[in-house]
Amino acid sequence: MRCLQVSLFGALLWGATLVAAPSIKVTPATLTFTYQEGSAALPAAQTLAISAASGAASTTVVVNTGGSQWITCSPNLGKTALAVKVSVNPTSLPIGQYSETLILTTPETTGDPIIVPVTLVIRAAPSDIRVTPTTLAITHRLGDAPPLPVNVGLNTTGGLLSYSASATGTKWMRVSPAGGAVFPGFRTNVSVTVDIVDLAPGAQKGTLTIATPDAVTKTTTVTVNLSVQPGQPVANSIWPPRINVGATDSTVTITGERYFSGTTVKTGNTVLKTTILGPNALNVAIPASLMAVPGNIPLVVANPDPGGGAAGAINFEVLPPGPLLLAVVNAASQLPTALAPATVFTIYGSGLGPDTLASFDGTTPYLPTTLGNTRVYINGAAVPLIYTSARQLSAVTPNTLEPDRAHMIEVEYGAFRSLPFPFLSVAASPALFTTTGTGNGNAAAFQVDPVTGAYSLNSDKTPASKGSVLVLYATGIAPVQPIPPDGFVAIGPSNNNIQGLSVLLGDSPADLLYAGYAPGLVVGIVQINARVPETTPTGKAVPILLKVGSATSQAGVTLNVK
Repeated sequence: MRCLQVSLFGALLWGATLVAAPSIKVTPATLTFTYQEGSAALPAAQTLAISAASGAASTTVVVNTGGSQWITCSPNLGKTALAVKVSVNPTSLPIGQYSETLILTTPETTGDPIIVPVTLVIRAAPSDIRVTPTTLAITHRLGDAPPLPVNVGLNTTGGLLSYSASATGTKWMRVSPAGGAVFPGFRTNVSVTVDIVDLAPGAQKGTLTIATPDAVTKTTTVTVNLSVQPGQPVANSIWPPRINVGATDSTVTITGERYFSGTTVKTGNTVLKTTILGPNALNVAIPASLMAVPGNIPLVVANPDPGGGAAGAINFEVLPPGPLLLAVVNAASQLPTALAPATVFTIYGSGLGPDTLASFDGTTPYLPTTLGNTRVYINGAAVPLIYTSARQLSAVTPNTLEPDRAHMIEVEYGAFRSLPFPFLSVAASPALFTTTGTGNGNAAAFQVDPVTGAYSLNSDKTPASKGSVLVLYATGIAPVQPIPPDGFVAIGPSNNNIQGLSVLLGDSPADLLYAGYAPGLVVGIVQINARVPETTPTGKAVPILLKVGSATSQAGVTLNVK
């Protein structure tokens, strides 16, 4: 606030004996002007009405100011009744309060002067927010490092302002801080960060909203334009990796990274039909014409520009005629685990055997090593076969298979032999057969009636009772001693039990009654008789495990117990 003093002329008028003034009336007794800094319009002029007092004659009135140049009076001399227009011009004056006086004298009469106080108040303009920039453009190429945060600046045109910041219209934008204060003369930054997880290539748009309730502008929006470029794709694996020459139109699956609707697959200059399964997998149709001769078909996965690229070629192998092995699994668990001695295993592939299933007929005491014109070799030696077909066969590893080393399997069908397929061996890899044949779910277990000796398959309709005897079937367990010949089909129970085997139902160990040959089955399939302990939990899915030393059977196998 600023108060300005009257001039020497005004002061003399205050303290001296003046020329007599008539009794006059002045309306209003005070004047006040208000101005907002920066306003284009000056304060409106005000009128000072001067008239003779009641009964007095008209007289001359002189109007003087204290000397301030920002105030003017017009006219400043005249006879009553007189209307004086008082104006102020606050241009270039600082913010504050200014005081001045109007001094009215009447030279023709005696009397004291009349003083009219004048006040000019100059207020600061209301504070407003300035947000820069009001548009952000962010580009991100998938596979690159996440984009750095981008700042939006806030400034106040006047006093302190509070603000809040929020992201609207999108889930990929993060704003920090969510609120605060903007101080005069200082820039406050709001950081915008992009969360690139799950973003697909293309244009994205979001809005940063700045709310300033005390500013002239209550809400300011910043448009955030995000351009997501596809990046260079990655091709990690292909399934199946190979196929036999002369195959019909086939579909392969490529897994990797950064696949979207614009991703293409080519071999040479030929664009192949592609189906996107998701950002990490796609299917490619391989026409029969490309598989007419043996060799490699290089497949190149590419994303378009801008910001695209091509992955390194991944080869789809076309093999000469003959069996093709794609997977070797434990026949009970259906898992590609290491194989133990006397383990029933399954091979999946193509061209493995005849189109019509050929299986062991049970008329001989040993499984054959040739079945349906198919032979399976482990390290060059033929092994017993259970069944064979074009896409699937089952055989048994040698009872004396050396553990803890690598081995090679080959399949021969007719005049053609497959490429060697490697697998690892272990001393034991127990697995329970299940009723679904998938390696999980209800175990292929039977309850034995203690009176009639009849067998009933364990299920939710025929659960096992505590204390009852269960018959289970497994493979991947070392053969009973003495070790029988490979492919031997048991005609009765074994004289000795397999050592080191235990059965758990939930956390309760079962009483093991028998573990050995399964009469009528190859010795690679082990029959286990165990009594359900009284501490077994009840339910339709009680977990069951086999343990041989530190090796355990597959998870996910259950029993129904009442």
